[in-house]
Amino acid sequence: MTLPHEDNRRIATDTGVLMFALSEPETPARFQIVAELGSLPGEDDVIVTTRRRGEANEVFTFIRSGGVLRSVEAVREPHDFRARLAIGSQGHVQAFDVIFGAPRREDHHAHHHGPHGGLDV
Repeated sequence: MTLPHEDNRRIATDTGVLMFALSEPETPARFQIVAELGSLPGEDDVIVTTRRRGEANEVFTFIRSGGVLRSVEAVREPHDFRARLAIGSQGHVQAFDVIFGAPRREDHHAHHHGPHGGLDV
């Protein structure tokens, strides 16, 4: 399954390749994750944290709808922020930093963390 939007981000994890995107033009926008290669993580194994300039971080949790994980919380405008996608369970966490907004830059560097995660964006 693929996500129909040009703002998809391909994320290579230890267990496969995920597509991470905003669900625009749906209103309200939500984060979506699908498995392009490998399996989709469990809904309790995914957290996205966003950081906007001068604002507190926002945390997004996920529910599974068919073959897609969708954020429970809506993503408010403007869509100009850094997002950290954290995937993990049983003490092994992979974190991926992604920039949304213009100019488009991506930091798809995986960060491996121990049992406590250390997930500051």
